[in-house]
Amino acid sequence: MGTSGTLLSLFTAFPFLRAGETHHHALHEHFAKTPESAKTRRWRYGVTQETLPGLVDNIRADRSAEDLLFQVLLDWGVDLALPISQQTIAGKTVFFVDGNALAACFETGIAEDFVKQLAAHKPLRVVFRDSGFVSDSVKINVEQVFKLLSPDTEIKTL
Repeated sequence: MGTSGTLLSLFTAFPFLRAGETHHHALHEHFAKTPESAKTRRWRYGVTQETLPGLVDNIRADRSAEDLLFQVLLDWGVDLALPISQQTIAGKTVFFVDGNALAACFETGIAEDFVKQLAAHKPLRVVFRDSGFVSDSVKINVEQVFKLLSPDTEIKTL
């Protein structure tokens, strides 16, 4: 596809773009208008080594676990009227929606023993905070633990 085809697809995908405008600037301006109520942080240009640690968590600091739970419910099209219960597993708060239809834990410090205990509940779906795991190896092993203990569970991270 040539340059004109690329521009045509950009104009089709992003109708707010105008001919002759710098597309990078127009896209940035469009996405910078995200409402303050957005649950995740907006991308910022000009990332430096000094600012990088503040960008590790993509979830805004002022969002509660309940905010994140309802974001997940809306994203997945789950009925908000379904019953929600809260349990403590290995010292972590876990929300269960409609029995075991969805299990959600947005806490930090998630270790493999917690993952195994949660997988024993055999939820249909499970969601974690992406930065909530104690290490990258635990995050990587989550899929394997669920595959072994609860193979039908769909896993998602925020």
